[in-house]
Parts: sequence; structure tokens; C-alpha cells
Amino acid sequence: MPNTFQRLKKEIIDTGLCTHCGTCVGLSNKQLIMKQTNNGPIPISVSEEINLDQLAYDACPGKGFNYPSLVNNIFGSQVDDWRIGFYKDIFVGYSLNDSIRRNGASGGIITSLLIYLLKNKLIDGAVTVRQGSPKPWLAKPIIATTEDQIIQCAQSVYSPVSVNTIIEDIISFNAKLAFVGLPDQISSVRFLQSKNVAWSKKIKYFFGPYVGTNLYSGAIESFLKSNGYHNLNEIKELKYRDGEWPGYLKIIMNNGNFFLPILFNNSFCCINNNFYFCIQTISKNKK
Repeated sequence: MPNTFQRLKKEIIDTGLCTHCGTCVGLSNKQLIMKQTNNGPIPISVSEEINLDQLAYDACPGKGFNYPSLVNNIFGSQVDDWRIGFYKDIFVGYSLNDSIRRNGASGGIITSLLIYLLKNKLIDGAVTVRQGSPKPWLAKPIIATTEDQIIQCAQSVYSPVSVNTIIEDIISFNAKLAFVGLPDQISSVRFLQSKNVAWSKKIKYFFGPYVGTNLYSGAIESFLKSNGYHNLNEIKELKYRDGEWPGYLKIIMNNGNFFLPILFNNSFCCINNNFYFCIQTISKNKK
């Protein structure tokens, strides 16, 4: 009988169903890491001997969940329309802080809500994503514990980020959290909450940004090659939604040259296939 990682590799990773969420790595007790590949970050084992808990397979969004059961567990009822999911009311809004509003991808709502929760001691930290680390074209998850850190994580990131690799940090963080993630990442954590996994109960609030596109670094690399650059390491800074809404893809090179090629919503023509397996774009199972 194959072990848990062999099953993940055979059924999910090798078949292209991996959503790059990082859940299996976060639950692996350092037995797995995410490796950057041409097809996005992929979990690999650090040794031949590996013994993953069955939960690492069960919580994998690449294999899918019983969403009616999961939604019923969260909200105590089913949704009226699966195209939009469970909701109490629908609003259009923006941050009342002009700087946050202008620096946000779409009005700075999530940034302002996280700051509000932090200032009012409803949370002690927020799992979110910081662009530009460990490389200018990459991003990584962090637990932001100050207003400045939250503001630094403003703006959308349009490349795969394995947010749930931060599970080990959540386990050691002994306080209340908010969690900003994509539908697959949040669904995985929601599943773990439904199984009464202790650390998952620290997460009191979920924020699911609208998901429109995601792409591999090859899209940026291809754009640079068309402009005479041949290495991603020549990038000094990259922002996907710089300037006034809806924003421009902005790339600053080490030699001082910079590109503001086209508006955000015209920029992304290289979408990774895994995006289409996302349960839906507006993170419907959030509370």
C-alpha cells in the first residue's frame, strides 16, 4: 500500500492537479519542501524515508472536498446559489484611508479590515502574502503582526504562492489570527477546522480576495526576453498592480530601466492550468 506522499505524488502532483497551496508541506513536519519549477512550486521530499500523516492527503484541495458538507459545517445550512456561494449581504466599498486606498489593488478593503482587527485586538496577527521575497518576482506568506507589516503586504500577487506552508509558524503562534488566502488554501484550512485540528482554531477570520488569474514566472520571463533581457535575476522590483486603479504591471531592472507595459487587466495572457480547478473565484466558503 503506498504511503501518503506516494499517493499525493501519484494522484495529485504527477497528474497536474496540485494547486501549489503548500498544505502538505505545512503538515509534513519538515519532511517536504516546495521546489520552484517551470510549472510552479511543487512539493518534494527531502529524504527517501518519509512518513506523512494521512491528514496531509485528506486536506489536499487538489483532490477536491465534499463542499456541500464543508459549507454545512461552516454555516449550518446549504447555499441558495452555488455560483456565488453563501452570503448575508453584498456591498461595494473602499478604504477611507486615502493612502491605503490608492496603494491597494482594488480599494484597500482587506488591508483596512486587517488593521481594524489588529487595532481592536480582535486578532494578534494576520497570515498574508508579501511580494518581492525571497526574489523580486516571487512572494511568500508571513504572519503580519504590525500595521506597517500589513500595509507592506498590500497589492495583489499574480503568481502561485504556497501560503499553507506557513502552518508550522501558525502552530507556534499562540494567539488569534486572520487568514488571507485563495479558495483552495482557505478550503484546506476550513477542512482542518472541521476535523478539530487544534492550531486551525486560532484562525478567527478568513479573507478571500477575488481570484481572476494566476500565472507562472515564465510569463514574466517571456515578457523580459521580448525586451532584450534573459534572466529573472535582472529584476530589481516587480509590482503587478502599480499606480492608479486598475494598475499597471511595473518591472524595474537592476540597470535602472523600467517597464509599465500595459494595464493590469490586459497583461495576463499566460494562465496556469491549475487555476481552472479552483472551486470558484470569490472564495465562497468564507465566514
